[in-house]
Amino acid sequence: MFEKIFGHNNQIQFFKKSFINKFPQSWIIHGEKGIGKFLLANQMAKWCLLEKYKKINLNKNSINKTVLNKLIVSNIFLMNNRRIDKFGINDIREISKEMHLTSSNEIEKFIIFDDFNETNIQSKNALLKSLEEPKNNNIIIIISHNISILPKTISSRCIKIMLKTLNLNDFKNYYLTKDEKLKEEKLNQIFLLSSGRPGLADFIIDNDWINILKKINIILENKKINFSI
Repeated sequence: MFEKIFGHNNQIQFFKKSFINKFPQSWIIHGEKGIGKFLLANQMAKWCLLEKYKKINLNKNSINKTVLNKLIVSNIFLMNNRRIDKFGINDIREISKEMHLTSSNEIEKFIIFDDFNETNIQSKNALLKSLEEPKNNNIIIIISHNISILPKTISSRCIKIMLKTLNLNDFKNYYLTKDEKLKEEKLNQIFLLSSGRPGLADFIIDNDWINILKKINIILENKKINFSI
C-alpha cells in the first residue's frame, strides 16, 4: 500500500502503530509543498480500510480490487482546495452530515482536507466544531504547507506528522518506480532544482525546465550570468 512512498518510513511506522493502539481521530500532515503529503494521507486511509476489512472478515486474508474501490468511494472523502471555487463552510457542514449519517460502527470513514491553509475562517471554525465533537469512527486528516499559521485551536487537537524533503537516494528510487527514463546527470539536476520535492520535480520534467534553463544560460553567457543546473 505504501510502495510508491519514499523517504517517510518513520512516519508510516508511527501511523501503523497508532492504528494498532487507540487510533486518534484527528491528524495533521505538514511540510513543504510537493513532498507527498496528499499521497501519504490517501495511502494511510486506504491502508486502514484494508486492515479493518481483513480484521472484520477473519476468513479473508486479501481483498479484491472491486471491493476495495467500493470502500474507498464510500469511506474516503477528499476536500481539495485546488478547485476553482475552493471548499467552504457549506461543504464542510454537508460532508460532516453525510459522514455522521452513514458512519459504520465497524469501518472508519476518512475526510482529507488538502491545502487547508487556504480555507477561510468560517470553514476553519466549522472544522473546529467537528474536532470538538468527533463522531465514532470518523477520522479527519488535515494537510498543511505551513502549520505555524493554522489556528492553535485546531492544531492542538491533532496528532502531527511532519514530512521532510527527500534525500537524493530516495528521490532516485521514487523515479525508478515511475519508470522515468532519466539519465543520472539529468536526475541529479532535477533533484537540485526541486530541493528534493517530487511534486516540483514532476513540474520541472513535464515542462522541460532543464532545457529551458540551458537555453537561458546560452543567451546570458556573454553577460557572465549563470543559472546553476
